[in-house]
Amino acid sequence: MRTLTTQKKWQPWKGILLQVGAFGMLLTAGSFLQRNLGYIGLILSELLFGVLAVTYTLAKKTPLKEVFPVRKLTVRDFFGTVFMWAGSLGFGFISIYLASAVLTDTFFKVLSSINDALTFPHPLLSFLTVAVIAPICEEAIERGAVFSHFRSWKKEWAVMLIIGIFFGIMHTDPIRFLNTTIMGAAAAYLMIKKDNFLLPLMLHFTTNALGSVVGAFRDAIVSEDAVSQLMENYDPLMSLGAGMMLFCAAPFGIAAGVHLLSPRRDPNATREEQDKRFKKLERNYIIATVITCLLFIGGLILMITTPTFNKMQSDMMSKIANGLIICLL
Repeated sequence: MRTLTTQKKWQPWKGILLQVGAFGMLLTAGSFLQRNLGYIGLILSELLFGVLAVTYTLAKKTPLKEVFPVRKLTVRDFFGTVFMWAGSLGFGFISIYLASAVLTDTFFKVLSSINDALTFPHPLLSFLTVAVIAPICEEAIERGAVFSHFRSWKKEWAVMLIIGIFFGIMHTDPIRFLNTTIMGAAAAYLMIKKDNFLLPLMLHFTTNALGSVVGAFRDAIVSEDAVSQLMENYDPLMSLGAGMMLFCAAPFGIAAGVHLLSPRRDPNATREEQDKRFKKLERNYIIATVITCLLFIGGLILMITTPTFNKMQSDMMSKIANGLIICLL
């Protein structure tokens, strides 16, 4: 991982202080703006993060291009980021289902508060705020300024974990904590491996853009009555099981992302070095296969053993039986 020319000014403990300061700003100024100005306040609170990241970097007398490095995007980097996004998103959804099973009441309150916070007068304004402004400003502070304090660390997994947890805490709700932590760690991995600010920005943009588009067309796709009925009959354990089955291939997204983001095979490498590289990649795919099987089988068992599934199965069999009787008559 590349270090800054002024890395001595960017000690890890100062990164923790910067994160605490950003979190405090969110709870005070950010909360005040959002509470009193609605969507405009949300936009301003996001811009505060970008301003903080840039002014902090300038105060350190460090070139902006070092803290926010922008490099040419290669085909391998692009698709590696796409696979990493897909795998992280899958695990993120599973984590939300898990959180809803553990904190069911909180789950519905969080959904309601998110819908209220993301109420915009026009879908394009929502997309601009959620998918453009938020990723740029949040990445500037998290994968830019805060991350740069940990560039001197040799244990990359520790940097990923810390930056991911920081990002999870910044979203201030228990339901999305694991989800945002996973996405934050994936974005940190991109910075560690490729040192290109565009990659975590692309991951963040894609995630938020997907949510923004789905939210904009939700009413056209699903009626309000259908949503209410779904919430009333919501079974968190059955949903967790179904989510584990639906996103069981997420480990392959991570494995493929790691593969594409790794350095290309060196044609001048020794046979021993090539074998070592191959075994490492092979191990990643084997682990992905095992986790995928565990997720699918575990999800299936969890889903079919819930009372709601058994009731649905019983009702379906009853309808089939009644249909056969009517046909026979």
